[in-house]
Amino acid sequence: MIRALIPALVVLFALPPAQCLARPRRAPSHGGCAARDKDEKKTTKKKAPKKKTTKGKKKKAPKKKTTRTPRSSKKSARTSTAAARKRSARAKRSAERKKRADERREIRRMRRHCRSKKRKKTAKCRRFARQEKRRAERRRVAKMEKKCAARQHKRSRACRRFQREQRDKSFRAQYCGERRRRARKGDTIARFARRYKISTATFRRLNGPVRGHRLKAGKRYVIYRSPHAGRTLRGGQLLKAGGGVGAMQRPHRGWGTPLTVDAIATGAGRVQALWPNRAPLVVGDLSKQGGGCLPPHRSHRDGRDADIGYYVRGGVTPRWLGAVTAQTLDADRTWALLDVFLATGRLRYAFIDYQLQRPLYEAALRAGHTKASLRDVFQYPRPRSHAKAGIIRHLRGHADHIHVRFDCPTAGPCALPASVAATATPRIERRLAGVRHRRVERGRAGAHADHTTSPPAAALRRGPRTRHAGRGRSPLGAPPRALP
Repeated sequence: MIRALIPALVVLFALPPAQCLARPRRAPSHGGCAARDKDEKKTTKKKAPKKKTTKGKKKKAPKKKTTRTPRSSKKSARTSTAAARKRSARAKRSAERKKRADERREIRRMRRHCRSKKRKKTAKCRRFARQEKRRAERRRVAKMEKKCAARQHKRSRACRRFQREQRDKSFRAQYCGERRRRARKGDTIARFARRYKISTATFRRLNGPVRGHRLKAGKRYVIYRSPHAGRTLRGGQLLKAGGGVGAMQRPHRGWGTPLTVDAIATGAGRVQALWPNRAPLVVGDLSKQGGGCLPPHRSHRDGRDADIGYYVRGGVTPRWLGAVTAQTLDADRTWALLDVFLATGRLRYAFIDYQLQRPLYEAALRAGHTKASLRDVFQYPRPRSHAKAGIIRHLRGHADHIHVRFDCPTAGPCALPASVAATATPRIERRLAGVRHRRVERGRAGAHADHTTSPPAAALRRGPRTRHAGRGRSPLGAPPRALP
């Protein structure tokens, strides 16, 4: 009987309990239900999906998981970097204060050291004196800059003088003379030239032959030299107001070579003789006594350059160089002056604004010149882009004055040719006398017979009644043109 009950008991113990059958699937397993769950997991195991094989397609790179740092850690890192930055700035300021204190201590020591007369003549004390002057100049400049920044002092006389001095100083540093820099320890020619943005060929041209390729530390080498550096004026003359020259803008800047001064004086005198009732010529800068750099001009160093004003229509007598237009320009008188300059054969170029070249060109044609003879004289009627064509050329900034330059001969004195100095004066007198005689015969008023009467415009346009008229002769009787 017991043997018959054994199979039934085995089946009874193998069945799960009733609470496991009634429990939902998602409830946590407990007690004897863990065995049933384990058996279910074994039986219901998910099969892995088959990998798709795609031939010819690139596999996508797996995305990297970015771990986000919490805000608290970011804030702490930011505060730590800010604190480090503040510490470095504080250390830098303290080092600068210490350096300035050491410099002041050294200056006081050197002042005590160089008080005696014997030590003042030493090289060390002379160098210290130069440094003291530079420090005093820097303090003065800083004080004036602070003062002139205020509105109430900006237009004062002292501030205007200070601004002019600063402009001249910057101009001299850029265009006058030369600039030098000290070589550092271990510098070579290539490294020094690369630092100051010049080529090694330019360095050798400015400094001459240098032994080896290494430079001597502390020695000053030239990095820039003005193309006009070294030019001076020797044996110059002073152009004074009088005759045809009505006013000199700066009389102390009226020094030039004998050729330049005599050409201006002769040309202005002849124009004034033809038009005696008109305003005289205004002359700007030539050169200073002895020559050299003359701010704000890049040239005007050796007496061969001159700034000359234009003749203006009307009865106004200008005292300063002013802007001129094609309507206000007196083309006939201006061309008569330029014709004297061209007759010297030494005029290298004359810079005139392009808008003013057309009325001067027409005035030259009215005076008897031909287009063929004026081709080598004027840039006009060529376009503005032909900047180097002709003697009379366009250059920006020359609407208020004419810049002329004369070339001195290599052999012989730099003076006005005798042929130009001796011609045209008797002819002008005869011409004026003939005009006056004709006017008197026509029953004109007696005032026309006075020497101060100007010739009529029609007679000036026709030019002189000579057998050379129309062959390129000047209306002033100058010889044919000898172009430089």
